[in-house]
Amino acid sequence: MTTIVNANAAPDFAAFFLTDTSRLEIELPNGDPMLYNGQQVVAVLHGPATDVYVKAKDAMEKEATRRVFAAMGAKKKKGEDEDKEADPKFLTAVTAEFENFPYPGGPGAIYRERRLQYITDQVRRHLNDLGNFFKGQSKT
Repeated sequence: MTTIVNANAAPDFAAFFLTDTSRLEIELPNGDPMLYNGQQVVAVLHGPATDVYVKAKDAMEKEATRRVFAAMGAKKKKGEDEDKEADPKFLTAVTAEFENFPYPGGPGAIYRERRLQYITDQVRRHLNDLGNFFKGQSKT
């Protein structure tokens, strides 16, 4: 069978693109859905194909490089507090919002709160799986 292609039509590659954002339904450490006031807690995250993500990643890498060079020239160890802030800063930058979880201080406070570490871990895993930012092709 021969497929007829319209030579004047621009090719559509949208089915192959990553999405800009992805929704992560947060779970409690025991696997139950995390509910606040009866509503599912959701993190809306900017994906790796967005300018927001790229800028946040670049900032984190530049800071890491700066710390390495500073440590090479420093006589004593310093920057431990800065190291603790690199991950929360990045995650805060790539988080569009948390739905149904009005935590005081917003995403940055959530990522810094050790007792909410399970949220940070889930967000990090979600961001590292490109499949979470891909809708794919519709099957016809």
